[in-house]
Amino acid sequence: MVDDDPETCALLRRALEPQGWQVTTRLRAQEALADLEREEFDLLLTDLRMPGMDGLTLVERVRAMGPGPEVVVVTGQGTLEDAVRALRLGAVGFLPKPFSLEHLEAVVEKALQVRRLRQRAAELERYEAEVRQGFGQMRTLAAGLSEANELGTVADVGLEQALGVAGCEVGWLRLWEAETAEFVLIRQEGLSPRYIRERERMQLTGGSVLDWLAQSHQTQVIEAPEQDPRVSPMLRAERLQRLLMVPLVARGRLIGFIGLGTRRPQPLAAFRIELLDTLGQILATALETARLHEALTSQATHDSLTGLLNRRGLEEQYLAEYARAVRFGWPLAAVMLDLDHFKAMNDTYGHLAGDQALRQVARLFREHLRSFDLAGRYGGEEFLLILPNSGKPGALSVAEKLRDLVASQPVCWGGREIPLTVSAGVAGFPDDTRESEELIRLADAALYAAKRGGRNRVCAAEPAEDAGGAGPP
Repeated sequence: MVDDDPETCALLRRALEPQGWQVTTRLRAQEALADLEREEFDLLLTDLRMPGMDGLTLVERVRAMGPGPEVVVVTGQGTLEDAVRALRLGAVGFLPKPFSLEHLEAVVEKALQVRRLRQRAAELERYEAEVRQGFGQMRTLAAGLSEANELGTVADVGLEQALGVAGCEVGWLRLWEAETAEFVLIRQEGLSPRYIRERERMQLTGGSVLDWLAQSHQTQVIEAPEQDPRVSPMLRAERLQRLLMVPLVARGRLIGFIGLGTRRPQPLAAFRIELLDTLGQILATALETARLHEALTSQATHDSLTGLLNRRGLEEQYLAEYARAVRFGWPLAAVMLDLDHFKAMNDTYGHLAGDQALRQVARLFREHLRSFDLAGRYGGEEFLLILPNSGKPGALSVAEKLRDLVASQPVCWGGREIPLTVSAGVAGFPDDTRESEELIRLADAALYAAKRGGRNRVCAAEPAEDAGGAGPP
């Protein structure tokens, strides 16, 4: 309230404060303007005629600052022209002096009602803008993911978008794995090290939140998950204040879900739940497409019997490793292995026994090679190993270890134990050669030297004459 009459200010304070309103009074417009610049007020009641800055000038200055408070003009000397000018400046009421307390309260209540309506309209505008922006982001996301073929990329983008939509700092993505009958953790953000370390298994057991997802195919919002029996004990231990579970449904079945949690919950608008449902639909389709692409790629580059790389896949990855070795000056080794007396095994025990022998050797490779080593079925009973950043002496040790492992584990077939051995040849870059094709040829030649030497042994390649050459750029 701004009025140069102290009695009027005191009267207004006594009339309005009992109604629950906080009232600030000032005798000069300049003082009121300083208050309005520092803090937000809902309503400005101002006299028109005051020394220094008058009421209309104050209203003009306030409106120049932004939307500001609602304005009611209080005066006993105002003209019709003053009233029109005040209304044009956005005043919502004109209170002539003298006035009754009932009239004052009615004018103030009407002005505050206008204030509430304006605020609600502004909230709706912001809400509509957020909705438009959110669904626009979903359209952009759908277009972007339609071109993504890598499962990891799709998962990363999907989880990041979900965290943003939900306003959460904790999130994870799990996909259904048929072999283990569980939802496997693919990506996570913000989970505790303990949760990650203990590797919680999540399965459809009946009565869990996952079963609700599988039935409803709709996002589930769980407030106070620490007290909800549908939430697993390990998740309850994360001390989340809100938990959201977004289903990933493809072709009518639950293929996974996104979990979202926060330890500092904020109001969650209903449209954000709709956005999460839409995101889940988009992401499920993209994940299925990426999985299909990876499966087709794997079929084209992997051997169906052993699960190892086939010759095509092995050669593609070998050339990449070779180029890396040349670029950084790292050693690289090739190990060529061949099952001994394999034709005789097939003739004596049948091709299924031979298949079992191939699978058994492939399993040993997976169990005892490094994660970045390459192992492939090169043809028939022949295998090729590429060992990055491994010199020839180290590769000879690896080959000898594998030879010993194969020899120590006969093939169990038809109630019998069939002896199994391998021969191996080893060649190294740059010790033996600096040419990619020559490295494989030298390993193959060393393999046949092992065969000629009696089988069940490892032979090292003889360096090529050009081993000290410059090699490829």
